[in-house]
Amino acid sequence: MEEIEYPKALYLGDTITHEMVIVQNEDEEAQAREHDAVDFGDLPEGEAIEPVANDELPEAYASAMARIAELETEVRGYQLKDMQADELKAILTERKIEFGSRDSKDTLLNLVIESE
Repeated sequence: MEEIEYPKALYLGDTITHEMVIVQNEDEEAQAREHDAVDFGDLPEGEAIEPVANDELPEAYASAMARIAELETEVRGYQLKDMQADELKAILTERKIEFGSRDSKDTLLNLVIESE
């Protein structure tokens, strides 16, 4: 009797956190494997998350929220860097922030970031 190979499940991630990808043929399997999909037995070992004691939760939460705020500010900076000077001027005008007509894009960018 012929062995049925497809559909086949491949996995992305590690042994703790992973995502299953179903492939229907050899081409899909090759493409999935190019994107690091593996058989379940070949998943790398995941790192267990250390539990936090209840009395440490508020501090851990505050620390995580501060890190999220840092990352959001960093991402916002990248988003603003992609904008044209005219777009930055429009944001500043909307916020009623004064700027010079000959201010550089970097100056405008700093004004927008400071106004947030």
